[in-house]
Amino acid sequence: MNLIKPHDYIILGIYTVVLLWDYMTSGDFGEFLIFVLAGVVIFALNYKKYKGVSNKEIMNWQLFSTGWIVVLVSLLAIILGYDQAAIFFDHGLLIFIILLTLFEVFLSSRRLKRNEDPAR
Repeated sequence: MNLIKPHDYIILGIYTVVLLWDYMTSGDFGEFLIFVLAGVVIFALNYKKYKGVSNKEIMNWQLFSTGWIVVLVSLLAIILGYDQAAIFFDHGLLIFIILLTLFEVFLSSRRLKRNEDPAR
């Protein structure tokens, strides 16, 4: 079981580019970027569900991708400062996105406990 598949690198790359774009550019891109990030996160949460992937792999991917976002936002905030961020500390949607992913992880863990695995 590999945690990261080749197409997962694309999603992680999009997360990274959106976060870096937010920190490195100034302007009114914040509203656009938050919806791009929300769309990519929602896609990333759901795309493995329809490929016959086990709930354990889905949950591991969700934890890893959420951790990636949190660590990257934290590192950029430490290195570049809080004032550089246009979307991550000014909008509640980022917190909603992270809570949504944690809720999905919670649901996946409950499915694992009940042995409801679509890949079986």
